[in-house]
Amino acid sequence: MIKKGILRKILLLTTIFLLFVFAPMAIFSQNTSEELKRQRKNFEKEKEDFQKQKAKFEKEKLEWEKKKSISDEKEIQETPSQKISQHSDESFFKLEENIVITATKRKQKISNVPAPVYVITAKQIRERGYRTLVDALADVPGFDFQHNYGIYPELIHQRGLVGNNQRSLVYVDGIPDNNLTESAFLGGTIRFPLQNVERIEIVAGPSSALYGANAFNGIINLITKDGKSTPGHHVETFGGFWKDESKNPGAGFSFSSRGKGLELLDFHYSVAGYYFKTAGPYFGNVQILDKKNYSPNDVNYYLEKKACSGTCTPDQNSLGAYWSNGYNDSRSESYNFSGKFSYGNFRFESINWQYLQGRGTFSNGTQRIDTSQRGLETNKYDFRNNARRIGILNGIASPQGFTGGAWDFRNNSVTAGYLHKFSSNLSLDSELLSRHTEVLSSSHEEVPKQFGPAAYYYPGYVTRNFNNARPDQSYELKERIEYQPFKNFQVTTGIDLQNTSVPQGYGSDRRIRYNIYGSYVQAVYTPIERVSVTAGLRYDKSTIWGDYKTPRLSLVMNPIQNLYLKFLYGHGFRAPTAWEMFNATPTRKTNPGLTPERMRTFEAGFGYRLNRLYMSITQYYNSISNLILEVSTNEPNPNTAGTNWTQNQNVGQAFIQGTEVSLDYQILNNLNLFISYTHNKGEYKNLKGSLTNSPSTKGRPGDDYFLDAFNLATNSKFVPSNGQIPNIAPNKMAVGFTFYLLEKLSIYMGLNYVDVRRTIATNPEKTVPGYKFLKLNIRWEDFLKEGVYIQFEVLNLGNQQFFDPGIRTATGTFQPTMHPLETRNVWFTLGYKF
Repeated sequence: MIKKGILRKILLLTTIFLLFVFAPMAIFSQNTSEELKRQRKNFEKEKEDFQKQKAKFEKEKLEWEKKKSISDEKEIQETPSQKISQHSDESFFKLEENIVITATKRKQKISNVPAPVYVITAKQIRERGYRTLVDALADVPGFDFQHNYGIYPELIHQRGLVGNNQRSLVYVDGIPDNNLTESAFLGGTIRFPLQNVERIEIVAGPSSALYGANAFNGIINLITKDGKSTPGHHVETFGGFWKDESKNPGAGFSFSSRGKGLELLDFHYSVAGYYFKTAGPYFGNVQILDKKNYSPNDVNYYLEKKACSGTCTPDQNSLGAYWSNGYNDSRSESYNFSGKFSYGNFRFESINWQYLQGRGTFSNGTQRIDTSQRGLETNKYDFRNNARRIGILNGIASPQGFTGGAWDFRNNSVTAGYLHKFSSNLSLDSELLSRHTEVLSSSHEEVPKQFGPAAYYYPGYVTRNFNNARPDQSYELKERIEYQPFKNFQVTTGIDLQNTSVPQGYGSDRRIRYNIYGSYVQAVYTPIERVSVTAGLRYDKSTIWGDYKTPRLSLVMNPIQNLYLKFLYGHGFRAPTAWEMFNATPTRKTNPGLTPERMRTFEAGFGYRLNRLYMSITQYYNSISNLILEVSTNEPNPNTAGTNWTQNQNVGQAFIQGTEVSLDYQILNNLNLFISYTHNKGEYKNLKGSLTNSPSTKGRPGDDYFLDAFNLATNSKFVPSNGQIPNIAPNKMAVGFTFYLLEKLSIYMGLNYVDVRRTIATNPEKTVPGYKFLKLNIRWEDFLKEGVYIQFEVLNLGNQQFFDPGIRTATGTFQPTMHPLETRNVWFTLGYKF
């Protein structure tokens, strides 16, 4: 039952909102016939003006063609630097003048936005060879990665807080793309294709005051090309190899078509499609297993590890990072189709993708089968099948081969909206949204009955888990009012209503249904030309986790030309997801008692332009309470011998301070340099005393001899209440040069530097080395024929084997201690724009 006090508040808020929305409509509905006549006269006048402008355009077109014929004669005499001068145009290198919409839901210049915003343009996407979203994020300040090439396929942490891709929201044209059950961005979102993307806007820091729950660490918005501003078409095919000698191939194609209707001048469309299939990188050469509870001070074992990269005789109790020689679990097959249409102020859009993939290196190959091999149905008498026949006779094998693992996802979103302008300073935007996100029923895994490397000598001696389907559905209604009563004062207010239905767990028929009601208001006041103040407040109420208020306040100043100062204070909150509360697995227990995470942030930053160089620096401090992490419990897990259950719990607090630097320098007309740098320092504090293992870097045996002696003397295990946040590099940098050798021929060389990372206390590997990842992209537009383009891209140019820290508890049993990164891979693209 709803309490009377709450009911009164809801009724009062609803009444105020309805009065605010419909009272102006009632006023404007008077004298309807006169208004229609006036609009008709205005339309006739605009039509006449349009005809005049058309005639003027035709005249200017003829004059331009005459001038072009003269300039063509002079082109031969131009120097290469003169030909390439277009690349130094201010529209290209004055990035702070770019117009963005994500941070405030209004169009603003980056320099005036009350938040740190990073933009990746279509030009940069082409020049640097970004194919999917994750490629672009690697060069943006504030992001850390744990690559596993399956299930996620990357864990992406923004601003120094580890998790399961649940603390940042990803949108496509303002349509949310995070999975509903987990509120995480998964395979098809992380690998969203960029061939039809106009720009990517990244807002750093909490945005809950406008976007509600889970806009915790930031917002990522992919804005696709439309038929009005970027008409045109393209077809493209691409392919390459993940290994030398043309092994582990991948190939795909994409297309797009954008324009306007033939008869209806105000009708515009944009459709795009993408397909990619690949065997993925090979990690069967990574087999690093150690003895359980080994000591780094054991001299004899040190020599053994030097000789064998671990124990020379691994068994079912060995720990580390291991995948079998037949590894093929990083395969993927991606489909993506989108379309958006507009007619006047009406809009319609649909975003659809399906991402089929293996498990990757998410789990050790000693605990889950990482290869798919056919059995006796092949009717072959090779060595492998003959060994299988002997195993069948001895009762330790079956005629079937291995099926490996698969985690397949699908997202479908449909939205329709209408913008009604009451006047030049008052508008109402209405939007309906239907979303379906799903883990497909084809998702499965094979669990060996005999753990360890020897599992692959027992084909068929496995348990197959196929019941992993998880369909989600939600419906949303959004109403947003923009009102500008004065030239220097603007107000944005609105409501968001959401109804969601998700299953309790994988393969579960039981549904969990909940509603979220949100309302917000944000005001921007410009007392003088160079100063603006933004204040906002949002109220959210959920039928599961209760209600929360999130305020926001910012000050933006432009004291002198080319200098911008920003001071920000805000709150954010992240609601526990259905996945964290109710979703059980063979390794994790449920916890329906979770409470939302809370964040407070203080930020200060500046941006400054000196001729062709622009630099921005942001310093932030985040304080998080009720932090939710997956931690080990003290309850033995019968599904995996020698391990304990894990569980998502509110474990304590986190405090993070960091610096983000972004620099763009147009050195020459045909040479550009960009640098992004991040420094981050985070610490967990006031961790729960009931924890059996620390989620921080502190607390492993040998770190503190006094603590080890205390635990030994008391026969207990005391867990430190404070410790550094694991798996986050304290220093990260991306550097890239773009050089135009010819007017349409660009060469890009990039480097990603990641510092040494300290791991979670449950990980036997105390640190994971840093790395320097080199990238090369060569692109030639108008190759041989106008509109034709080719591209040659090499990733990990040095062909080095790098590693990321193990995900989650990373004990080395189920989850590996480290995850290998891709070695050198090469890609070719051929396309045509028309």
